[in-house]
This record gives sequence, C-alpha cells and structure tokens, in this order.
Amino acid sequence: MVLGRPARGADLTSAAGATGSHSLEAQGDSVYRQRGVMAGLAILGVIVAIALLYAADRAVQARIRARRLRRMSERLAAATVRAEEQQAKRQAADAASADLTSVMPAINLRLPAKLPDQTADGDTPRD
Repeated sequence: MVLGRPARGADLTSAAGATGSHSLEAQGDSVYRQRGVMAGLAILGVIVAIALLYAADRAVQARIRARRLRRMSERLAAATVRAEEQQAKRQAADAASADLTSVMPAINLRLPAKLPDQTADGDTPRD
C-alpha cells in the first residue's frame, strides 16, 4: 500500500479493510489539522485587529496633539502681538513724556515739603 492506495494487483478485500480504517483516520487528522489552521488564522486575525486598533488610536492621538499645539501656537502669537502693541504704546507715552519735560523742565522739580519761612504745621516761626 503506497500513499493510502492499494498496490497494483493487490487483493481489494484486504486492501479495502486497511484503506477504510486508514481513510477515516486520515479524514479525522485533516479535520483536526483544518481546525488548527483555522484557529491559527483566527488568532492571527485578532492580533492584526489589535495592531490596527493601536495604530488608529496613535493616529487619533497625534491629530489631537497637533490640533492642541496649533491652538496654543495661535494663542501665543496673539499674545505676542498684544504685548508688542502695549510695548509700542508705552514707548510712545514715554517719548511724549520726555518731549513734554524737555519743553517744560520744571515739571520734574518737586516742591519742598515746607517753605523756608514756615514750620511743618504751616505757621510762620516766632522769633
């Protein structure tokens, strides 16, 4: 018997009994083998699905992070523009103040706390 077939010229009755039991055994083995292959494919499918879900999650997180960074960058740019405008206003006010004090230098002089002929109460001293 070669590969489950009776040899040429062999007795079919003796070969049938051997082949019959062998063929059932071979079918059982192939069913188990198919189940094993299907189980392997199912496990592989689950692993691929998990990998795809992980990759999709990472892609979504990257998009969220990029959107957050873009918003932060826009807010920072707007704050920078506002700060520059405020700085320009301060410099303009300082320049105007400097121009005014150059015309009227007495603005920077402080009045004395008391006049020479008066006490701290505002009364004239008695001699």
